[in-house]
Amino acid sequence: MPKITDPRGRTVNRQLLIVSTTALVLALGIAAPLAVYAQSGAPATTAPARERPDRIEGRIAFLRAELKITDPQTAQWNALTAVMRANNQAMRATMQRVRDTSGKTITAVERFELREQAASASLDGVRKFLAALRPLYDTMSADQKKLADDLFESTPGGGPGGMGRPGPWRGRDRL
Repeated sequence: MPKITDPRGRTVNRQLLIVSTTALVLALGIAAPLAVYAQSGAPATTAPARERPDRIEGRIAFLRAELKITDPQTAQWNALTAVMRANNQAMRATMQRVRDTSGKTITAVERFELREQAASASLDGVRKFLAALRPLYDTMSADQKKLADDLFESTPGGGPGGMGRPGPWRGRDRL
């Protein structure tokens, strides 16, 4: 591998050069939008907050396949999926109210009212989800229960039971 030298003929440490170049590129990538923001007094992108795509049907299909729901479990499964869809709609409506305030000046009280609404909707959704999950869980085989335990492992900020997103504690002892 050829040596890299600076203009004075000194050998340059290849790793240091790579790290320095990467840091410079990252700094320029961050600095350019910040400069635009500083000059205009407004965010570099002024696009309105967009609604995330609705992925609930894909999530339901994934869970059904992973949990290997059987015909005798269909009634309990359908009850759970109805709750999942309703919770999804409730959270989407709550988040739309939050997005509607984007770019508007709201008071501290209004901001905390929005937080309260979101937390309340989340807690309500967890309670409904748990009430629908229990009867299904009771019908599951030991293997299905293990899969459910893994799929619904709780993660910080992860919604009802983590909704299958692997948590940082996966495979580690928990309190």
